[in-house]
Amino acid sequence: MAWMFQAFSRLVFRLYCPLHVFGQEHLPDRPFILCSNHASHMDVVALMLASGRPFSDFAMVAAQDYFFGNRLQSAANLLFNLIPLERRATQRQLMAHIEACKRFLDGGGRALIIFPEGTRTPTGEMQPFKRGPAVVSTTLGLPLVPAYIDGTYRSWRKNNWFMRPRHIKVHFGPPVEPIATSDAETLFATYRRITEELETRVHKLRERAKHGTGTDPHEMVGLGGRADGV
Repeated sequence: MAWMFQAFSRLVFRLYCPLHVFGQEHLPDRPFILCSNHASHMDVVALMLASGRPFSDFAMVAAQDYFFGNRLQSAANLLFNLIPLERRATQRQLMAHIEACKRFLDGGGRALIIFPEGTRTPTGEMQPFKRGPAVVSTTLGLPLVPAYIDGTYRSWRKNNWFMRPRHIKVHFGPPVEPIATSDAETLFATYRRITEELETRVHKLRERAKHGTGTDPHEMVGLGGRADGV
């Protein structure tokens, strides 16, 4: 079923909502965490397709109460690798979650997808980032790759029944490395600094998408691997 869903997704993002990708060269060869704005249920599929890698290379951090609360939402487990996380996780639950992330990566997984806003935006505007990705990044020594997705809010925003045909663009930026600036920096300060840097970089990608800079066709990678964005 998973391969059928991936094939269907490729058709949707080629014919119905054409996907255009920028900065794919910023994706590391080693395990990493992919972090973007979050406006739609389409986002996770757009990110995986934009990476040019199989869906099986990714696991998405998913809210325990939403994706594991009923049969319909739990069916997503058949299509994606999901790692549950309580929205208000205790320290013990957070450590168990990080261990689950590590097991996925050690088992051959290559990347985690975490949406730092925590939920889909109701307005289309980015919400403040939470420190969760920075905690996982620092604990496991994983780079954070910032990304900005443009078009999914207009195509399939929260509370809409189905997607509308729109062009979707995914911009990737250089990774943020989880490195402390000094021995005197506290762990909490490290999380805050990394979160602020990640949020700043995603906002810069947003401005780039908004003003149409960096749209040289040679930077655009289509689903067929061509530089035409088709």
